[in-house]
Amino acid sequence: MPPLTVHAWPEQRKLALQALAERQLVIVSIASKSSADKAVARNLIRQQIRAALTDLLCSTYHCSATQINLKHVPGQAPDKNLQITLPDYPISISIGHEQGLSIAAICHGATVGVDLARIDDQIEWQAVAQLYLGKRRSEQISDAPLSQQAYCFAFEWAVQEAKLKCHGRALAEWSPQLASALEDCTISTLNLPQGYAGALALRNA
Repeated sequence: MPPLTVHAWPEQRKLALQALAERQLVIVSIASKSSADKAVARNLIRQQIRAALTDLLCSTYHCSATQINLKHVPGQAPDKNLQITLPDYPISISIGHEQGLSIAAICHGATVGVDLARIDDQIEWQAVAQLYLGKRRSEQISDAPLSQQAYCFAFEWAVQEAKLKCHGRALAEWSPQLASALEDCTISTLNLPQGYAGALALRNA
């Protein structure tokens, strides 16, 4: 399956709206600028993401912004804080942040989780992978060509985070029980700018 399209926001707003209307699923990305004040930068990108989500929901489901209330609560999935007075529309959203880029997904009719990770050729990933991804996936990364291992680790990390978000779980060390609980997710890769790997997880609501 080819990677899912990620629409740059707001440049590709029209295409993003079309994707949500036709497929009931859309992923958008917003490039974030570096800032000496990291707290200001985080607040700005969160405001931009909330504005994009509100625009997409209002335009697609013909509601007003007053019907949508998306608050940021640290440590909680964004859809837990989405208050939308549209009972006939089971909507799930997920947001991922990384240095330089943030993404957000909206899905109607299924639960969604999305994440991205920067590809770092210098990262010492082995111990982290063993702890959070498990022995099998760590070995799969090791078996990849050396030039591809940084990408493989970033992608597998994004997959794990997307699955956890899809289930409303926090990051946790790998265990057979956790792996079993996350098996019902369907995974797709994301078409992201060079230097990033990303994944989207879906499961029936």
